[in-house]
Amino acid sequence: MDKIQHHAMLVKATVTKFTNSVKDSQLAEELAISKSANPDVITVTKRLFNASVIKELSKAHGQLRNSILNPITLAWDDGERMIKVTLLNRFEIEWEAKCDLIEDLKRELRREYPDILKRASNDLGLTFNINDFPDVETVIGKYSASYELKPLPDSDDIRVDLPADKLAKVKADVEAKANARVESAAQEIHERVVDTLQSFIDGLERHGTKPEGAIRASKFSNNTVDKIEALAQILPALNITGCPKLTLAGNALLSQLSNLDADHLRESDTDRKKTAATAKSIVDNLTGLWD
Repeated sequence: MDKIQHHAMLVKATVTKFTNSVKDSQLAEELAISKSANPDVITVTKRLFNASVIKELSKAHGQLRNSILNPITLAWDDGERMIKVTLLNRFEIEWEAKCDLIEDLKRELRREYPDILKRASNDLGLTFNINDFPDVETVIGKYSASYELKPLPDSDDIRVDLPADKLAKVKADVEAKANARVESAAQEIHERVVDTLQSFIDGLERHGTKPEGAIRASKFSNNTVDKIEALAQILPALNITGCPKLTLAGNALLSQLSNLDADHLRESDTDRKKTAATAKSIVDNLTGLWD
């Protein structure tokens, strides 16, 4: 049997960003006194910068994990994620492109920092304290992103000088732990498929309805369709154990739920119901949920 260690690796990403807030104990005490409250239970947190470049930097760092790494990998252990080698090139290209954007934003932050600091002074008024604000290089230094690749644990790589029985036990333990994590990762993608389809079904069925207390009716979003199409493209690579049910689900997604038009689905009650029924049948083949 071909081992998963021949086709997958582990990737561990480290992403840090500037914490754009600070607690103000003096302001908290003043607020407590003004409201006759116990200062021990009052906390005031100030946002330091209300600047678009700070928001964009935070967004870009979040996207490194949420839009680039996590969708094409599966959880392993201790912050590590498993990635198929066939997806490594895609990951590295997208990661590098996002990091290039981050570097551009850092340069923009460096240029605009004096004006951003002045705006912070205006925004915070009498609560502004220059000691709350680090210099620009310190702020920029808080933003970092890197990753490390390493092979999956493999009992064949253990070559220590141990008695045969002890060596066999060590190898068996390594193999058992690796197999358990592979099965856990396989279960994760199974759940991801079901959750994505269920969200899609819910969106289709809620469209046009107005829940009690809501201001406006629910609206089926383009993003829901985008997630289905992204799942259809990536599922074959993430089916790491070759699960027949996931293979069938992937084929069904590609053949029955591809090229969906969100605008058309919003307009057509008939096609929304038909598409929801198709999605339910795929879920049913995986879980029996709609029996």
